Amino acid sequence: MKAERPLDRGAFMHERVYERIRDMIVDGRLAPGDRLIETTLAATLGVSRTPVRESIRRLLQEKWVVLQETGGVTVRRMSAKDLVDAYTTRAALEAVGGRLAAQNATRADVDRLRKLTLAERAAMEAGQLEKLSRLNTRFHDGVAVLSGNQPLLDALNGLAIHTVYYKRAIATAAQDPAWHAQYLTYVAHRLSDHERVVELLDAHAADEVEDWMRRHVVENADNLVKLLRLEPDAGSDVELSRIQLSTRPHP
Repeated sequence: MKAERPLDRGAFMHERVYERIRDMIVDGRLAPGDRLIETTLAATLGVSRTPVRESIRRLLQEKWVVLQETGGVTVRRMSAKDLVDAYTTRAALEAVGGRLAAQNATRADVDRLRKLTLAERAAMEAGQLEKLSRLNTRFHDGVAVLSGNQPLLDALNGLAIHTVYYKRAIATAAQDPAWHAQYLTYVAHRLSDHERVVELLDAHAADEVEDWMRRHVVENADNLVKLLRLEPDAGSDVELSRIQLSTRPHP
């Protein structure tokens, strides 16, 4: 395993170790099925085994990793059901957040979100998919922050890491020319939704924003399942580092 930048020691050492290991799972440095070995991770991060051991326990509780019958701990292989469950919950939260955002948004807030959609469209037209993914996250975060509801933001933050896991895998797969056009069709539809939400926020149309955000997130989940050639209730394991997108046309 490649050596990581040593972590600064301090009061929040355990939290930083946890975040670093979790990030290693998200970005694929620790792939589905990889075993987490305390001594190796401790040496990689330049820390003792104690914060690594506590981080692994926390990752087990949060279901990022699983305990094998042999006693080892490995990175969990996510399923289609995991994706659908995460997005279903996120849809409900973002719908409420959108309603509150429509009530709270100022002209300056709307202008900031509109600039984000312009940047998204420029990134899409330039084929900058990684940048587009980051801007997409910034847009959703921007709407949620306007809700002014901290418990809602905390709940969304707990889900964000799971959806990023899938988005990163799909964005990587979309670099393959065979799937590039299909993926761009998906993101173009997603961007049109963002542009519509901005106009509704500007009109303070709370009911419409709530409905639009819910449908937008649910459709994202449906599109991802189709792109991954999965059935929502299949429950089959998906090795995200080896995703192949469907060749079937979108309905």
